[in-house]
Amino acid sequence: MSKTLYQKLYDYREKLRNRENKHTPTAIIADAPLKSMARLAPTTAEDMLKISGIGRSFVANYGMGFLNIILGEQKPVKLTMMRAEVKDTLKNLQSRLTNINRRNRMLYLSKPVAGRAIDLCGKDGKRNAAVIDALLSCGGARIELCDGESELYTQYNRLIRAADSSLRETGSNTLYVGYPFAIGKCGEGKNSFNVSAPLVLFPVTLENTGGRIIMTADDSRDITYNNALILCYNKFNGKGALSLPSCAV
Repeated sequence: MSKTLYQKLYDYREKLRNRENKHTPTAIIADAPLKSMARLAPTTAEDMLKISGIGRSFVANYGMGFLNIILGEQKPVKLTMMRAEVKDTLKNLQSRLTNINRRNRMLYLSKPVAGRAIDLCGKDGKRNAAVIDALLSCGGARIELCDGESELYTQYNRLIRAADSSLRETGSNTLYVGYPFAIGKCGEGKNSFNVSAPLVLFPVTLENTGGRIIMTADDSRDITYNNALILCYNKFNGKGALSLPSCAV
């Protein structure tokens, strides 16, 4: 059993307990299945359900956060022996794999795509301040986005179902809030194209609780930069043109 992974899972259980005002940490998950989780390191919801002491209710309510911690501890395979020219070639191919044009939705999103994205701030932008406060707060801040009377209620439910489906298939949560948006143009002449894309991606979860859509900042995953936008900027402004600080908030 990885002591490092176990400690991270243990600390996350404590964070959940404090956030939900549970009297004991075992109200979230007992010690025995927590140790089994650290030893077996499941990477999908199906694998997690195979652990004794873990049921569907736990996976539905808390599984996503624990899975993200486990996946974050997975170490990539390193190629320790590689000629310098091969490394340069692979780096060049990696940069070219990113589609640097407006067909890339991480570079150009003129309007939300049905079932995949929603404008959290709405047409009047009234929810803007509350959403931003929730994203920048620590400790898994929660915010009510809408209720059953909202015209967006059906769209949020579609998004929740899509996220749940992705979790079952891949074992990871794919929901993010993009903020702030960079709007402008990249390139010159015939190679230029409009850009409308988020600079930072904030991990969140969505749930329908009693007919109300609740968004929670997911502190089990890291806040990240939009790499496609940064790569695009560097491509048109020269290598090393952009130097960004740590994305910790």
